[in-house]
Amino acid sequence: MRKLVLVLMSALLALSALALVGCGKNDEAVIREGLTAELDEFKDANSASYALLVSEMSALGDIGIDSSAFIASWLDGFAYSVGDIKIDGDAATATVDITVKQLGPAMEAAMEQVTAMQDNPSWASKSEAEVMAAIGSYFTEALAAEPLATTTITLDYVMADNAWQPGPNFESSVVQAFAGESSLF
Repeated sequence: MRKLVLVLMSALLALSALALVGCGKNDEAVIREGLTAELDEFKDANSASYALLVSEMSALGDIGIDSSAFIASWLDGFAYSVGDIKIDGDAATATVDITVKQLGPAMEAAMEQVTAMQDNPSWASKSEAEVMAAIGSYFTEALAAEPLATTTITLDYVMADNAWQPGPNFESSVVQAFAGESSLF
């Protein structure tokens, strides 16, 4: 599941490198508009970033999970709010509240069900297809049941080549917001 979060972050980072070029606007507006454009991509099931997530997660089909339905469930209720943006020379920070179903706790709940299934002797007689379908169902149900959680993150930016680029903590901050506290990530 870490791959799922990394795919999300790769899509976000690719967009951020393109979206934050000045074009004559003040730096705060450039960062705010860039973040808004990037994060809006994940609210639109027809966007390139959303399609990338679905495509990259097609391997979920191996355990009976429709990647499109999985992403839709994960991002159901996704919201964000870009707060304070502070510029200090060639460095900037943006505070963002991200509300999403956190993947880590949902996957931990599903893993508990998988462990219980493995400990149940009746599952030994099930076919591989039945076992995989059950595992897929556990993951899908756990994600659907996961409540929305809001995490406040601070994203660093640096000015490079006359454009604001994601700073060193960008990816890990966003991963934490989407994954939540979990030993899985």
